[in-house]
Amino acid sequence: MTLGEQIKELRLQRGMSQEKLAESMGVSRQAVTKWESGQSAPSTGERGLPPAGGKTGPRPCWGWAIWGAYKIFSVEVRPLKVTLTLQNRRGEFMGFWWFMLVCDLLIPAAMGITGYRIWKHCPSKINPTSGYRTRRSMQNMETWKFANTYCGQLWYKAGLIQVLPTIAVHVQYVNREVNEIGIASLVIVGVQLTVMLLSIIPVEKALKKKFNKDGTVR
Repeated sequence: MTLGEQIKELRLQRGMSQEKLAESMGVSRQAVTKWESGQSAPSTGERGLPPAGGKTGPRPCWGWAIWGAYKIFSVEVRPLKVTLTLQNRRGEFMGFWWFMLVCDLLIPAAMGITGYRIWKHCPSKINPTSGYRTRRSMQNMETWKFANTYCGQLWYKAGLIQVLPTIAVHVQYVNREVNEIGIASLVIVGVQLTVMLLSIIPVEKALKKKFNKDGTVR
């Protein structure tokens, strides 16, 4: 029995149409037709789904790709035996989902922790390595303490506020494919970084409103 015949037999055993198999593996229906007819074989560019539990079997001869620690697709060849691994996509990427959720919570956590620290424990000396550091804030100790307290409160609140929306967005991507989860995570990180950078604007406005250009109180 040829490789194509065995792919077809295994597909039919699982009650899958060519369209369903093609969708699961990220290829066109025509590609599956060619595999089964023997016109071509799965290549290293083909993508499918990981074995249950993310475990790997014998060394694949065709078609594998890596997403993190997951082997996405393999056609394994043993002496006189070919095994095509096909899995239901639901729930296969939960490990990656949890990993990205934790990563996306790092920025809100960092903002909250750092904000609380500089709010409640402002650096005792003006320095170039820690605290809120801009030209206006570093003019004297009064501007320094004001800027760090103001920024600290802002970051602390912003960090806490971002936690629930981040989780809420991720919940919408439970059991989605890796690329969808990855794109959503990049968008979330982009929004979080934007919030962090834009926080400079209200702090600088508050400094300008309270202090003169030379750092004296208005």
